[in-house]
Amino acid sequence: MTNFISIPVTSATAYAAGPRLVNVNTITGIFATAANAVTLFTAGENIVLTTTAAKAVEVLTAINAAIAAVPGGQVVAVALPAGSQVTSVAIA
Repeated sequence: MTNFISIPVTSATAYAAGPRLVNVNTITGIFATAANAVTLFTAGENIVLTTTAAKAVEVLTAINAAIAAVPGGQVVAVALPAGSQVTSVAIA
């Protein structure tokens, strides 16, 4: 069964804001790639999350916790730490 995590995205652009679902079964690695960026490497496309200033490690920790909590077939929301926001998502 496919498992998803839901990552909240904050943006001033209405269509860019809101929860984004990521299929946990396709993630091959997750790294903080800058002080304000987390990259999810997947079997198909890589997803770059831009975070608030110097919050990449905290966002990475929150994503890892959400993945670890995924029971079969449920969506688990990523609970971002206070003061942290994902402000941009790029899929390459």
